[in-house]
Amino acid sequence: MKLIRVSLSELVPPAHPVRAAWDEDRLAELAVNIGRNGLVVPLGVKKVAAGYEVVHGHRRLLACRRAGLAAVPCIVRTEEDASDEIWKISENLWREELSPAEEAAYYAELMEQLGNDVDKVVAHTGQTRSYVESRLNLLSGDPEVLKMLVEKRIGLGVAQQLNKVHRKTDRDYLLHFAADNGATVACVQAWVQSYNARPEGIPAPSSPPELESQPAAPAPNPMKCWICQSSEEPWDLSLVYEHRSCRRVLDRQAAAVTRAQMQGE
Repeated sequence: MKLIRVSLSELVPPAHPVRAAWDEDRLAELAVNIGRNGLVVPLGVKKVAAGYEVVHGHRRLLACRRAGLAAVPCIVRTEEDASDEIWKISENLWREELSPAEEAAYYAELMEQLGNDVDKVVAHTGQTRSYVESRLNLLSGDPEVLKMLVEKRIGLGVAQQLNKVHRKTDRDYLLHFAADNGATVACVQAWVQSYNARPEGIPAPSSPPELESQPAAPAPNPMKCWICQSSEEPWDLSLVYEHRSCRRVLDRQAAAVTRAQMQGE
């Protein structure tokens, strides 16, 4: 492939555009930006009888026409380069309105075009392997989780954590609770650890998990009476500060009293 400047009069729109409709407000904003700064990201084109057909960058082409540019930078694809479909898919990965669920669908399409080779997808898109796999995992995860993500009732991080829940019943419960009430990623992560640690056969908690900005800290050990070592009637306990040395003296005295009572019996 090579980079050249092409007159807008020589550019023709894609024969099979990816999108049939455009957000007019965004298109107008892009046209203003291009008119002010020029076209920063080149169009992807291929040579055809009528001139150069735009393979990716259709929206940018429309914006360039609105901005009144005479010529723009273009990357010309050769026969040895990736197929048109791969270019179109790759182009759509960079749409500013692309959601994580849409991203996952495009990565899946790109995977199919590139022989189901994640490494080729990584090389083609410039993303990290973990990033690509995290999106693809959304498609292999729970369909209900993906549906909630598409509907924007949960975020990406929450969806990724919920897909780690082992039991379907637990996952459904936590998914709908998170969607209806809202939850941070850290909070859902704590839920996942708690529910996955529950042994088989033990029913899930009947009450909904607490929603907090951070996972709830483990409950402290119950307070105990220093004399009887019982935690019963906690409302009757009072906070006592003492030196360890004094505590040992009191323990000896208490032991002596206990022995005397036992001898008296």
